[in-house]
Amino acid sequence: MMKRITVDVEYGDGSYGASIESLPGCIALADSLPKLRKMMNEAVTMHLESLRAHKEEIPADFCNDFELVYKMDTQGLIVAYSEVFTKPALSRMTGINEKQLWNYALGIKRPRDAQRTKIENALHVLGQELLTVKL
Repeated sequence: MMKRITVDVEYGDGSYGASIESLPGCIALADSLPKLRKMMNEAVTMHLESLRAHKEEIPADFCNDFELVYKMDTQGLIVAYSEVFTKPALSRMTGINEKQLWNYALGIKRPRDAQRTKIENALHVLGQELLTVKL
């Protein structure tokens, strides 16, 4: 079974930053999520190669097959997909006031756990619906 490695992603000052708790020092920065994913994949590869070259211990999570799973902050998610989901559409999907979504997107406020769960669940429902579509 492939190990799922969590990549923590945060958004700030117009860029995304990523790190992996179980691989200290392995980071990536980019101005978009696609670039961040590419750069993080490269950073992990280079980091592991460096550990091997210096005969340092490889963290157990990285000794077999693994996949990177990106855990985003709410602000970064809303900004990243702002061209896909308008605030009114996201408001309809989640039941969260549009003004509140703007506050999250601008970093003025951070959502409570219940609000984050509403956003995540709404996106997962949409994703499941889209997986059933055949054209």
